[in-house]
Amino acid sequence: MLKKLTSKKTMLLTVLALALVLCFSFGVSATEYPASYLQGTGTSDAINVTVTVEGLSVPYTEIPVSLSAKTSGTQKVVDALLAADAASSSIGFYSSSTTDGVTTYSPITSSTTYFSHVGYTNNGTTVYDGGSGEGYSGWVFRINGGFPMESAGWGASIGTAVINNGDRISFYVDDPISEVNSALFNRVSATYSNGTVNVAVTESHQYFESDWTWVITDFAASPGVEVAIYNSSDVQIGTTKYTGDDGNVAINTGSLPSGTYTVKVLGAKDSSSILYTTAINTFTVQ
Repeated sequence: MLKKLTSKKTMLLTVLALALVLCFSFGVSATEYPASYLQGTGTSDAINVTVTVEGLSVPYTEIPVSLSAKTSGTQKVVDALLAADAASSSIGFYSSSTTDGVTTYSPITSSTTYFSHVGYTNNGTTVYDGGSGEGYSGWVFRINGGFPMESAGWGASIGTAVINNGDRISFYVDDPISEVNSALFNRVSATYSNGTVNVAVTESHQYFESDWTWVITDFAASPGVEVAIYNSSDVQIGTTKYTGDDGNVAINTGSLPSGTYTVKVLGAKDSSSILYTTAINTFTVQ
């Protein structure tokens, strides 16, 4: 249950199945991966990771989870999803089947390689986000911003993508039928100097060409995205501003006391797809 992809830079072959590509769903450790990367051997040790989820009806949700050491095999994305499901009262991951017009949702298990829906509790009612009816769910994932490859040209599923301590596993909805429709996956960084926070935002996106070749672009400047700064009490500092053509923006915060601050790209979506994913990073003022 693997899929074949293509990278703008390395031209990583061709997609085997559209239905599988987008249902194998995609955080940040010490290493930020490129847009796609060949994954390592992984670990069986106890680790801490963060799962983020962002969909059409699912608001941006961040779930830190701890995984116990495994007696056999390596830590995988599916293990993190099961832990996130257990840790969160509002998020769950499901596969679905439809018989005689009735859709049944089944929670994922440790052997799952694919899911089609995220179940989100809203005012006591579960909303199932996903399933376009066009052969794919729309859910994709990245690890630390990069798409994990099992070998040259072969993408990893949630059942085969390995994870390590500190990884950030980001799930979001994509609509990559064309380049203009595909979601932009954002990264953000910031530095502070003399009352100004200088922010840089980059993005990578993925889409299908007319021959069903799947393209994953390298990270490049992300213009026109909304950025805000928050203190440790989640109070916004300065005004919300948009990045320029170079993906950069300077936000005047005035003199900041010592501490850790959060820079956040505010995700945006239309009726059919996530246009910009939410991205979060921190910077420290000494």
